[in-house]
Amino acid sequence: MQLEFGGRRYPVAAGDLVIGSGPDSTLVLAAPGVLPRHALVRSLGAGMAFVVPAAPGAEILVNGARLGGDPTPIMHGDKIGIGGHEVLVADPRNAGATQVISAARPADSTPTPPDSAGSAPAAAEPISVGRLVSLNDGREYALSAVPFVIGRDAAADVVVEGDDVSRRHAEILTLPDGDFLVDSSSNGTWLNGERLRGKQALQAGDILRVGPEELRYYAAERKTPPPSVGFRLGETVIGMPALRRPPPLQSSYLAPSEPPLASLLVRSGALKGERFAIRTPVANIGRADYNDVTLDDPSVSASHAKLQLRDGVWMLADLGSTNGTTVDAEPVTGESPLSPGASIGFGEVKLLFEPRDRGVKKRDGTVVVEVQLPSAPPPAPGPVIQATVLGGARRGAVAGARRPWRWILPAAALAVGAVLLAWYLLSR
Repeated sequence: MQLEFGGRRYPVAAGDLVIGSGPDSTLVLAAPGVLPRHALVRSLGAGMAFVVPAAPGAEILVNGARLGGDPTPIMHGDKIGIGGHEVLVADPRNAGATQVISAARPADSTPTPPDSAGSAPAAAEPISVGRLVSLNDGREYALSAVPFVIGRDAAADVVVEGDDVSRRHAEILTLPDGDFLVDSSSNGTWLNGERLRGKQALQAGDILRVGPEELRYYAAERKTPPPSVGFRLGETVIGMPALRRPPPLQSSYLAPSEPPLASLLVRSGALKGERFAIRTPVANIGRADYNDVTLDDPSVSASHAKLQLRDGVWMLADLGSTNGTTVDAEPVTGESPLSPGASIGFGEVKLLFEPRDRGVKKRDGTVVVEVQLPSAPPPAPGPVIQATVLGGARRGAVAGARRPWRWILPAAALAVGAVLLAWYLLSR
């Protein structure tokens, strides 16, 4: 594990690596707002480390998200922001030789001409950008780079480790008509469970999968521009405002007017009685604000658990929380299926799971299994008896067995004839 800044590499070895403006800091950042001892980085081994403020009031960003006072894990590809500078976290074992690329972009050298009144143009407001939120660990990434790169390379904006992940696996392009996802890998990029073909426009709530990493896309907030000359040209001749059709709203994964996929009812703690609606098939649960369900309780970790609807069954997974996750008082290891009415525990917070559909049925001590038995086989056909009739033709005697009167009538006629003949002879 090492930090990269200004073309230099700073190994994160045993002990604390100090970042600050003081001369005794390992990585010196001389910038306004940087304290003499601003941040501490400590190795955890196995390609992991954590960063923590070294002094009260020290502002630290990790992948654009502001940290609190707790230690925050960092890994290969993360970016630490301090005083307007960006420090790259890299592990050479995961991406081979790492090329250090400056984040600075050339500014437009063409001066902006003044307006007709001769005054300088007003400063542009900050542009809202889209963002990605990891469904594995809850990390948030602002789509501030163009193109926004996802891949195995340490210089990528989102670094994903894996043998099936390319160095520049996928890119997100921010265009005037929205954000577009482009696949540039050999093993494929998946969007909402389907392999991406070419370029695809992103919608709010889309799920991106690159190797083992799943990311949810959140669209930028589109602000209505202030009235301008072009806007005023839309007025009618008589001075009345023209009728304008409002712009279409950005569609979410599940409209707020539709019933939620599931809900969580809090049954203990300060949030008792509050109900959280689950409107996406993958929902992150934790104490941090970037989660889909935010539980403001000290026993809940920043990224505590993940709830996912897969093949019609709700699955709950613990994300390495400090106080653990339980389902019906049983600790969750790996993934656990949820049944309607299941009791879920996140730390000391207890919740009741209420899905909209049936989910997976709860198993009791006795399981009744219905098996469709095959019907009785049809009766075997009767024996076939051959008979010889006049003319030498062979026919089956089954017909004779079915119609016995054909033999009874001739026999009766012969018997009657014999009786009459005997009576005639005796009477003489």
